[in-house]
Amino acid sequence: MDGISPESLLQSLNVDSNRDAIFKSGEGAGQSGSFFFFSYDKKFLVKTVHHSEMLMMLKMSKSYLDHLKETKGRSLLGRIYGLFTLRTKNFVPVDFVIMQNTSMLYQK
Repeated sequence: MDGISPESLLQSLNVDSNRDAIFKSGEGAGQSGSFFFFSYDKKFLVKTVHHSEMLMMLKMSKSYLDHLKETKGRSLLGRIYGLFTLRTKNFVPVDFVIMQNTSMLYQK
């Protein structure tokens, strides 16, 4: 609906291009303590979520998508482009969400 291809998403989230933003982000200022950063091109927000939040978002995902379809993409809800879990041998799994950077919607 938003014209975002997997290729453009991967380009915006390229590790080399985002390295500085990732290391500068630290912990969020909010109560959740989430780690977040904006992609280098400012199109996306990547934010860690607690596992319970991830499960709730997954439960709501069909209703969320139905709402976006019904409103033909004109909803005021922020766009969620993906929910992921990063697993490595060296760290505990990390759940995160990729979202639209809504602040970019109003800049000319």
